[in-house]
Amino acid sequence: ARLRGAWPALRHGAVGPAAAGAALVACLWLWSGVRVLPDLLGRWTQSDLYPVAALRYLEALQRPGEPPLRVLNYYNWGGFLMLHSPDLKLLIDGRANTLYSDRIYMDYVAMLRARPGFSARVSRYPADVALLPPGGFALKLLRQADPWVMLYSDSQARLLAAPDSRLRGRRLDLETVLRGDPMLHLQRAAAARQREDPAAAVPEIEQALALDPNSTRAWAELFAALSQRRDRAALDEAVARGVAQLPRRREELYTRAAAAYVQLGDLLSALPAARAGIPSGPFRNPVSARRRVREIEQHLERVDRAPGSP
Repeated sequence: ARLRGAWPALRHGAVGPAAAGAALVACLWLWSGVRVLPDLLGRWTQSDLYPVAALRYLEALQRPGEPPLRVLNYYNWGGFLMLHSPDLKLLIDGRANTLYSDRIYMDYVAMLRARPGFSARVSRYPADVALLPPGGFALKLLRQADPWVMLYSDSQARLLAAPDSRLRGRRLDLETVLRGDPMLHLQRAAAARQREDPAAAVPEIEQALALDPNSTRAWAELFAALSQRRDRAALDEAVARGVAQLPRRREELYTRAAAAYVQLGDLLSALPAARAGIPSGPFRNPVSARRRVREIEQHLERVDRAPGSP
């Protein structure tokens, strides 16, 4: 009302539609850099944090008509598992104490951290399989007096069969089950890198990225393989491609790139990448990222002070 009093022209009937049109143009301009395609859900949820390949393998192990499997699962994966395989009977999910008792949650935390009393807690929740990240929980199950058996393993997840599980003796061909899955190519790449053959790893990682260009895991593997191959130009180009593809995850990608440059011995490139990897925002903790930046800076300072340094 005050604006109309100051500028009588705003009372004209055409001003409202014109303002709405201007607002629409401004919104479209602000959204011009927002990537929607391909894979909108994967781009905005970081779907490569979830055990897609391991779940695919687990589902392939089941036979028609068998009762639902009881799963000792990772808390963060509960919703994903319920969405993609609703017949599974889970230990816990993200609804936490709105659905589960305090005892179940505290037992889960104790098992996750492999605390004393681990075996008693596991026996309290009979399960056919465990689907967990690599780490203490899965490792502890493999070291029980009556050990669980590894059915499937990748960089994301471990799938283990309980001592009395009907799945215990079943094995499937990975090439058949995971055909068309990015994780199959990442597993091949990891094997190539382990035998010091990054030249064979890079095409496999590129295949994984062709299947899922939103996989930060695949981009990080590409950076590491190119560093291992000592290919600085290709590493620069891959970092630029990754950030252009996933601008919302640029900080994570730059952090991974900094590690690759350090491995390559190029601290002058590692420093700006590490600085670009410092997270911002109210829900991010920049302490460890700033520590990495300072470590690189201190290393460069020592090099500058060294006798005979250029």
